Amino acid sequence: MARVPDNLIASHRLLARRLSGEEFIVTLGIDAPVLSADGEWTCAVTLGGLFPGRAVHGKDSWHALMLAQNVARQVLQKFLDAGGRLRELETNTPIDLARLFGKRSPQIKLPEA
Repeated sequence: MARVPDNLIASHRLLARRLSGEEFIVTLGIDAPVLSADGEWTCAVTLGGLFPGRAVHGKDSWHALMLAQNVARQVLQKFLDAGGRLRELETNTPIDLARLFGKRSPQIKLPEA
């Protein structure tokens, strides 16, 4: 998939290890959502080293962005389910997908409604 580097809005690098023992770096990348001429929003997601990438389509920019994030999570979960391992590149600690994708966010105090 051709990428426009200026559209990249988020990236994260991980150390991956296949069941065979092969280690490699995975670079997660999500591009900014783009409105196409036909009125559809697209957002590119790549996991360099693991998944070549694709554009996901949403009804608006938020939807496209959330779908791209979900694709990244699904690809990483499938890799783990197949026996792969993921670690943080800098600290070599195991990846917690729930924390990486915001499923365990800190408690915040919301204003009264």
